[in-house]
Amino acid sequence: MKVTAIILTKDAEQHVSDCLQSVQWVDEILVIDSGSTDQTVALAQKLGAQVIVNPWPGFSAQRNFALDKATNEWVLMLDVDERITVELTNEMQVALQTAEDAEIIGFSTPIKNHFWGKWMRCWYPDCRPRLYKKSKARFIERTIHESVSLDGRTKKLKNPVIHFSYKNLEHFVNKMNHYSSLGAQEKLKQGTKFSTGKLLLHSCYAFLKMYILRGGCRDGVPGFVFAVSYSFYVFLKYAKLRQEENLKA
Repeated sequence: MKVTAIILTKDAEQHVSDCLQSVQWVDEILVIDSGSTDQTVALAQKLGAQVIVNPWPGFSAQRNFALDKATNEWVLMLDVDERITVELTNEMQVALQTAEDAEIIGFSTPIKNHFWGKWMRCWYPDCRPRLYKKSKARFIERTIHESVSLDGRTKKLKNPVIHFSYKNLEHFVNKMNHYSSLGAQEKLKQGTKFSTGKLLLHSCYAFLKMYILRGGCRDGVPGFVFAVSYSFYVFLKYAKLRQEENLKA
């Protein structure tokens, strides 16, 4: 069964080669670039990818655009800072051979997220659909944390995708600042109202969830720093919600 790997990129020269090398087993590699100014496009083409440049329309719209451009029915959707292991490759290939008979239209995988060079137990398994039929998939329009809607039966795979999401603490803080702005805008669209209680409760719970309930305490200093930083992200999201409300008043 033929598969198209889809990777969205912009200025990702530090990741794109490793990502594409991990999916050389597929039949087509499709890179959707939103305007890189570094060597991302050249490196992708060197590894045999078809590159389509499309100005950034938003997370969901860009992924739906990519689905429409894939020439194969089965697609493997990855972020450029993710990797497919040999074990997961083998599992996916076996799963595809039995998918039609079992009437399965998609597979989800756990994600091993890394922070400060360490796999974060508190962020696992973080299962997400990764391999599915494009005719049965559509991404739901959201400002942030886009998700794919799959029309049919899905199954979970055992082996994880490896995710190297942050280069360093500065990169993490910058991303959280950006994502908290998008999160505040999304909450405003959903009609969520700011309150001091929500700000305090949600940010405190975010720390407790990551550090205690989900085992970040087992990850040493990186686990503690991640839990505090994630809590501050939630704090910022609600603080920025208040700011958005004031701007609209």
